[in-house]
Amino acid sequence: MIRPALHDEARTVRDAVHAAYAHYVARIGKPPGPMLDDYPQRIADGQAWVLEDAGRIVGILVLEETPAGLLLDNIAVLPDCQGKGYGRALIEFAESEARRLGHEENRLYTHVLMTENISLYRRVGFVETERVSEKGYERVYMTKRIPMGENSMAALEIIGAPQSNFVRTARIACMEKGVPYALNPARPHSPDVDAVHPFGKIPAMRHGDVALCETKAICTYIDLAFDGPPLIPRNPTDAARTEQWISLVNTGFDLVFAREYLRAHFFSGLPDGAPDRVKIDAALPKMREMFALLDRELGTRPYLAGNDFTLADAFLLPLIHYMRVMPESSEMVKASPHLLAWFDRVSARPSVKETEPPPMPGRG
Repeated sequence: MIRPALHDEARTVRDAVHAAYAHYVARIGKPPGPMLDDYPQRIADGQAWVLEDAGRIVGILVLEETPAGLLLDNIAVLPDCQGKGYGRALIEFAESEARRLGHEENRLYTHVLMTENISLYRRVGFVETERVSEKGYERVYMTKRIPMGENSMAALEIIGAPQSNFVRTARIACMEKGVPYALNPARPHSPDVDAVHPFGKIPAMRHGDVALCETKAICTYIDLAFDGPPLIPRNPTDAARTEQWISLVNTGFDLVFAREYLRAHFFSGLPDGAPDRVKIDAALPKMREMFALLDRELGTRPYLAGNDFTLADAFLLPLIHYMRVMPESSEMVKASPHLLAWFDRVSARPSVKETEPPPMPGRG
C-alpha cells in the first residue's frame, strides 16, 4: 500500500532513506542529497509518501509539484527490499499522481555515479535531458512523458504479496513483455484482493477498466495486450506444449512443492509454529519423482517447453527458487544437474533477477 507519510513517521522515513543511500557515501565522497533532507517539513507539505508491506515501511517517495510537472525528488527502498519491484511500484504511483493532477511529464534527477539508478529509470521510460553541477552534486536529469486523455491506459497493477510464486510469475510476465507495472503488495483476503478475486487469492490485476484474477488469465492478458516477444508461442504445437507444462506446474508441482511441502514448513498450523514433520515426510517421495521427471525432460531441451523461454518457465521458476533453499528439497535440486542448469540459465534473465522475493515469514 502506498499512502502519505504521517507526521510521527518522520524519523522512520529519515532512517529508511539513510539506509537506502548509505552505500553511496563512499562512492560519491559525501552524503547524497536525500540524506540531508528535512522530512518533517516534507511530510507537513504533503510531499512524502511511504510504501508499506505487512505493516512495515519498505519504500519512500518524495513528490514535488512544479510548473513543469511532478518532480520525483527522492525514491528510496530499504536495502533488504531492493530488487523486489518496490522501486518500480513507486515510480508507477508517481505516474498515476501525475495523471490525477493533470501533468504531462514526470522529472527526476540522480547522481551521475548512481549508475544502477540511471539504468532502472531508462528501463521504465525515462530519457536523459541534461547533466548539471547543482548544490555541490553532479546530477543527471531525466524526464518521462505521461500519456493523457481518453486513450491513455492507467498503469497495470499487480496485486499480491511478492513472496507468492504466482505473483512472481505475473511480474516476470510483465518484465519479459516490457510492460511497466505497479506492485501492490497486498495479502490474500485483503480488501484490494477481495475486490477482484471471488476467493481472495493472489495475484489479482487491474489495468484501466480491466480487472482479472488467476495467474494464467493475467499472464494471457499481458501476452496478448502488449507488444513484445510472445510468452506463449503462436505456433499451435509449441503453444500446446507450453500450455501443457503450465497445467502440469499448476496442478502437479505446485500442489506438492508449495501447498504440501512449503506450507508444512512455513504455515504448519502447529501450536508452536514449528514445521510439521509428518506432512513434510509424506511429501518427499512425491517430490523425488517430480524432480526426476523435471531432470529427464530438461536433459532433452534448454527450456521447459522447447528451445525458447516461455510462460511455462515463468511458472516453474518461482517454485524451484524456494526448493533450492529448503533443506530436503535443496538436496534434490543438487542431484538434478539438468534442472540446476535450467535454473541458472533462467535466473540470468533480468525479469528473474528483478523479481526475487523477500524472505518468507520467519526466515530473516
